[in-house]
Amino acid sequence: MILLLALLQIGFANYGHRGCQDSTSYFNKFPENSMIALTECLQGPNAIQLDPRFTYLEFDVQETFDGKLVLFHDDGLTRIIDKKENVEAIKILEGSTEIKNRIGKKVKFSSIKVKDLTLEELRLFKLKGFGNEKVVELKDYIATARNLGLVKPLILEIKYIRSDAALAELLDLMQSYYHEYAAKTDIIIEDDFDFPGVVTFLSFKGNVERSIGKIGSAKHTFWCNQIRDLGLQGIYRPIIHSKDYCKAK
Repeated sequence: MILLLALLQIGFANYGHRGCQDSTSYFNKFPENSMIALTECLQGPNAIQLDPRFTYLEFDVQETFDGKLVLFHDDGLTRIIDKKENVEAIKILEGSTEIKNRIGKKVKFSSIKVKDLTLEELRLFKLKGFGNEKVVELKDYIATARNLGLVKPLILEIKYIRSDAALAELLDLMQSYYHEYAAKTDIIIEDDFDFPGVVTFLSFKGNVERSIGKIGSAKHTFWCNQIRDLGLQGIYRPIIHSKDYCKAK
């Protein structure tokens, strides 16, 4: 248990964790994986990306019902979207016949998942924290990181990608960022950075297998080959980054 806690502390010490929100007290007020947290941490008087404790920008991505790639950590909504701050949006959600027919049961805010909702439906909600932040699309987030001059590595954690089309879009966005921006930027590598490449992926085994296929399967092999061919290295286990889930065993 002590070893596990120590590993967790090491893994979460990175100031860029969950899009910079999980760092100093100033950033704790912002929603995780939000645009405001990204903007504040990359520019302005409180920017922290040059701090040695900011080893890489890490954020969480999954696919909506209509195939959009969004930043969201949990499968469900309740930890990141406050019920009291979203009373009207929850009424719309729970009263939607379309969503009820889509999931085949009564709609309850407490049990609905990101994958059950369209981007438009997700963006009815305010994220918990400072301001009126909404769920962010991956394409906009990566473009903003680039426009604001991110100079630390970019590591994307895969939560759940359901469709091949979304996987293809994900790789396209990442390879474009890698080849068109990161390769031409003087990326700062801190001593604690332990990935083999400055633009790559994180994921736990269960999320890898539900997103790109059972490890060692034809689907898994295909997508891992795509990742490596684009120069994006592999898919690494959180906390202990030496484990690459693009290696069959």
